[in-house]
Amino acid sequence: MKFIILITFIFHSPLFSGEWNQISTLPKDLDRPSISIIDQNNLMIGGNFGITSPCVEKSTDSGNSFEVIFKDTVKTNLFGFSREITSFHHETPNQILLMCVGLRYWYSEDAGKSWLYDSLISNAPDYYTEASSYKNFVLISSGDRFFKSSDYGKSWDSLKFNLNHNFDIEKGSIAAHYYKFINDTTIIANGYYSVDFYHEDNVYFHTISTDGGKSWEIASIKEGRETYFYHKLSEYSVYAVGAVQTVPYSSKYIDIFKHSTDGGYTWQKIMDTLSTPTLPLLGVDFLDDKNGIAFTRGFVKLWRTTDGGLSWERDNGPNEFDYPPSDYAFLPNGEILAVSENGKVYKWTDPILSVSDKKLVDKKKEISIYPNPVPKNHTINISFIPTYRGDANLSIIDINGKTLTSFKAVLKKYEENITFKPDNDLPAGMYFIQIGYSNGIAERQKFVVE
Repeated sequence: MKFIILITFIFHSPLFSGEWNQISTLPKDLDRPSISIIDQNNLMIGGNFGITSPCVEKSTDSGNSFEVIFKDTVKTNLFGFSREITSFHHETPNQILLMCVGLRYWYSEDAGKSWLYDSLISNAPDYYTEASSYKNFVLISSGDRFFKSSDYGKSWDSLKFNLNHNFDIEKGSIAAHYYKFINDTTIIANGYYSVDFYHEDNVYFHTISTDGGKSWEIASIKEGRETYFYHKLSEYSVYAVGAVQTVPYSSKYIDIFKHSTDGGYTWQKIMDTLSTPTLPLLGVDFLDDKNGIAFTRGFVKLWRTTDGGLSWERDNGPNEFDYPPSDYAFLPNGEILAVSENGKVYKWTDPILSVSDKKLVDKKKEISIYPNPVPKNHTINISFIPTYRGDANLSIIDINGKTLTSFKAVLKKYEENITFKPDNDLPAGMYFIQIGYSNGIAERQKFVVE
């Protein structure tokens, strides 16, 4: 109980205390625009003209200005399929992949100067698909089948949703969707075996693949018709937000927040609460191991956490937009970029959430070393409140900046107490304990060896 109370006390603040500012304007008839971000400066916004004609605009100045790098005015291809963009990704400023309805895609290796248009299979179905990428690995979901590329769109393999199960396939159907990469071989997704709406034989579950989508296993069974969106916090730490109807066919939903520390096999329910207004959560995104947002369509409802998802606070969404935003994304410095369907691009800055460019922070009150001074050949005790949870590297550094010894740790608690003994005796003098987090931020504290 002390753990929760402390976090709530320290981090409680008015939600969205920053402000939204319009920074640029896109074509007003760009339907369902979405954002893809590489770094602070390089980002793209893609959508469709007249619903069916893809367009992508690129910015190299954090969204303050854009240039069109892709525009297709042909609404259908030779086979009559729509070219509508369903998702797009770019891992580097040069590699861009546009996924269209019917499992068609456009691909560029030169930052959008030239494009390759192709299709995954000649008889691809004409329905909505979803795509996700991890480094050069792309996976596309199409019901009970996946399409995998290990070279970021140059070539593709078709994979059946191969789940080791005892379901009666002749009686119902089995599929997976809404998935997230944990690493380059492990993927977590929503799985379901469905006979009919609200049928007693229906089963909904978390499913995991550890071989890049070739085979899957049921990790855990869900409580009813829950659908989740996932976010990876660290190698085995996964957060999920979702919604479930209060009763079958009801228009009222309950928002559900869950956290897993073993990659998705077991889950701890953090919170469930009646959704008001009754719109299901459609995504979750974290800037780092502490600050995150869960949202509904159009930002009508937002949840915000500043303690790694241990507690959440509600916001009814921004009022500055004259038209509901279609998509948003975190910039690396903590700002949020949002785009609305009337073509306006906004940037939001919150002094609590934003991250300083300074990579080394000295927080003497948060790192306690004892005894200090430290006798020679003595065990060192460190007590601190982690700035970020997850993987960390603890090091002893001399006054000249040389690393003398280090070891890795996984920080999970609100307050960490670590005891260790240096590999070698330290000569008398001044040293630093450095805690290096996976996002590049580091904290130091001085200590003295007698």
